[in-house]
Amino acid sequence: MKRKVGIIGAGHVGTHVASALALRGIADEIVLLDSAPGKAYGMKLDLEDGTAYYPHNVIVKAGEYADFSDADILVNAASGPIQKDDRTKELKASMCVAQDIAQKIKASGFSGILISISNPCDVIAQYLAQETGLNVLGTGTALDGARVKVELAKSLHVDPHSIQGYSFGEHGNSQFVPLSVVTVCGIPFADYVRQKNIAFDAEGFLQWIKVKAWKIFDAKPCTEFGIGNACAEIIQAIFTDSRTVLPVSAMMNGEYGVRGMYLSVPRVIGRNGVVETAEFPVSEEERALLHKSGETVLANYTRGRELLS
Repeated sequence: MKRKVGIIGAGHVGTHVASALALRGIADEIVLLDSAPGKAYGMKLDLEDGTAYYPHNVIVKAGEYADFSDADILVNAASGPIQKDDRTKELKASMCVAQDIAQKIKASGFSGILISISNPCDVIAQYLAQETGLNVLGTGTALDGARVKVELAKSLHVDPHSIQGYSFGEHGNSQFVPLSVVTVCGIPFADYVRQKNIAFDAEGFLQWIKVKAWKIFDAKPCTEFGIGNACAEIIQAIFTDSRTVLPVSAMMNGEYGVRGMYLSVPRVIGRNGVVETAEFPVSEEERALLHKSGETVLANYTRGRELLS
């Protein structure tokens, strides 16, 4: 692999993906594309100024769809206006953007792995998979899963890397965190808090994971640093074939008794994208929450397709 990544959308999210890839030495070549004239070129100039300080040399270009023909990975960060309380409010505008870029991606000759960030993430990723026939995954709750570790680390006074925990379901308001499968330093979560005599507000924690993005939006235009690194982590797992377990959005094929829509559950990520789905021993209540989240995504997907007709 020459580790070439194309990014559609040179806004806050797309350029922070590019920045994370460059700063972490994950990509050798990054091609930016944006519908706004000159924007990708300006971002290219800005990003390349950091080349002297990146861990290895990286080439940054402003390009066109034809430049994606030999890319290994393509990132979709193109969307309509961002909403600040419900990602599904972005449905119509994002579906129209996805419809437009799907045809251009197909015409470009790109045949690698497509990672979609644009919201509503699960719906757009599924649409792009069906329209392009490519290997598509959504960043899904990879960002929310990072929030699980970060926020638990604050409450439990341990390093986030010492926590294994994920957010399941929709990258949206129906997501949930199955505390039954969370571990802290290898110890089941419930046992850890009991051993340390920690008073933990589970309901408040779960609610914060859902609304943290909206708190960020209240203070500034968008989330960007977290999702930039979440997407870079997925790309690194693909390039290194590391088989890292990350909660990304892909088609459910009967796992947890759910099928027929894109949802996030922990998946093994390697050279071919999602190479395996690890099924965790969630509780019956948590399984029911996943089914409910799937129904939400499927309804939004159906509605999104209708909006295009």
